[in-house]
Amino acid sequence: MKRFLLAPLLFTLLSPVQVEANPISLEARAVELVREKEDKSLRKRIAPGKKVFYKAYTESECLYTVKAYEDMPTKITTFQWFNVDICKKKVERVCLSRFGCE
Repeated sequence: MKRFLLAPLLFTLLSPVQVEANPISLEARAVELVREKEDKSLRKRIAPGKKVFYKAYTESECLYTVKAYEDMPTKITTFQWFNVDICKKKVERVCLSRFGCE
């Protein structure tokens, strides 16, 4: 009797399982490009123990705007904006200062 109860359990455990991977979204690709090229310089600008967060905004099929920010309990501080072309794998900093950027 126990064999009849264990047979379906073993069959389900040993049967092959098909898993489909979700494709990476284009926004995630834009954020990943910024992380690869600019993450070290952004981490130098924040306090130890804090994290840099990223948010991507769609401009067109290849062009995205990504902001790097620190999320605090009372406010959100944006460090830098980036224009990202995922087709050409190009990341460009956006200068928003009236006095120019480095």
